[in-house]
Amino acid sequence: MDEESLQLSLFEDRTKEHALAKAMDTIRDKFGPNALLRAVSYSPESVARIRNGYI
Repeated sequence: MDEESLQLSLFEDRTKEHALAKAMDTIRDKFGPNALLRAVSYSPESVARIRNGYI
């Protein structure tokens, strides 16, 4: 496999990734779909937080 095409992962196994996804789903179920946003959504140029207020 070519090094340039290697997909890196923060997780050594899928178990930790699945646990994180489940925790995120639990938070969104309890606090709404906009409870978790990407960090870029908090930049001054972002309209995501404003747009989420319209939903």
